[in-house]
Amino acid sequence: AVVSTQSTGTPGEPQFAVAINDWLDKVPSAQLRQLYIEVVVMLGSTLKMVSRLPDIVDLNKVLEGAMRVYNGGSGIQQNGTVHGGSIVSGEFLRTPPTGKFGTLSYIIQAIAELQ
Repeated sequence: AVVSTQSTGTPGEPQFAVAINDWLDKVPSAQLRQLYIEVVVMLGSTLKMVSRLPDIVDLNKVLEGAMRVYNGGSGIQQNGTVHGGSIVSGEFLRTPPTGKFGTLSYIIQAIAELQ
């Protein structure tokens, strides 16, 4: 059976879900939306384990860090998609999220390097 979050969640959850959906709808690339979702998922997982992270996390900074790790520390490839000041290479956009060389592994490394 499907359980609606609106009937079982807190009063603020529906507004949060709408705000997130509205924000994601403004991201022009489906692949970039997926990467942002992956960043948020990893941040949520990290918050459960770490007591103190920066109050505001710049998603572009996390993706740029993930790209730096993906490129072996050589920086961001210039032949990528630009959104919100972030350049994400097409190759990275096409990388599956899971596995040893999945985008989630690069994102979690970038989150670990946040200062």
